[in-house]
Amino acid sequence: MRDIENKFRRQHYYSIKNSLGKHDDALERQFFQVLDSKVAEACAFIFSSFEKGEIPNFSKSANLLVRQFIYFQEKRSPDFIAHILRDYEVKQEIESAIGKYESQFGRISLTEKVRLTSDPAMSDMIEFARVINIARQSEPILDVYSSMSLAYAVAPETSEFIIGSHPVLRFENKPNAILGDGFVEKWTPISPKIAIGLIGPFKNHEVPQVIKLSKGNVRLFNEQIYKHSTEVASRSEALLKSIVNANMTSIVPHR
Repeated sequence: MRDIENKFRRQHYYSIKNSLGKHDDALERQFFQVLDSKVAEACAFIFSSFEKGEIPNFSKSANLLVRQFIYFQEKRSPDFIAHILRDYEVKQEIESAIGKYESQFGRISLTEKVRLTSDPAMSDMIEFARVINIARQSEPILDVYSSMSLAYAVAPETSEFIIGSHPVLRFENKPNAILGDGFVEKWTPISPKIAIGLIGPFKNHEVPQVIKLSKGNVRLFNEQIYKHSTEVASRSEALLKSIVNANMTSIVPHR
């Protein structure tokens, strides 16, 4: 038997249950589908520019879009929220919230307490909190992203990037670096041959840098994607087998 509920939740990752108990996918339709459509256009422009031997450069509004893409590409990942929730005691937090409510507004019935701490109710609360928090944009973080320089990393002919369920990597060029201090980089692959990133900032901020990686650099990049992801994929099954141990992450060749 197919697991319809889990299938729906995976395909409608940004839906929530509204006050009528129905799934509401407005966020998915009105925001993320629009964002994904615009990002697809931006990626097509990047690929076309490289094919012509040009450095892809964007308008001011498109530059903001690219930064939003990197921001949400990380935040939307199931692995990202799973890492946050790993040590979060949901039932304990709900019971604490009930206690605070009762101290302010009076006792609630035992039946309602049981309902609020039931597995279905907690599952719905987690989904609601996750979706609402994914939708929120942190202006301070986006401001820092806007101050950083756009860059492209290009894999050599004999190497390719893999993709993972936690697709955005953070590299620090000194211990305890802080985002925006010039020593933190954010990177995500957009094709087997090209990754897009935020670095610096550098003086010539308006012109994106193109960094041609060595085979060893790409290997390091791929190993970091594997390390932070629960699932990885690639056009090459041989490449995945060289990175992923048999008893670890699922191997999903991308066709």
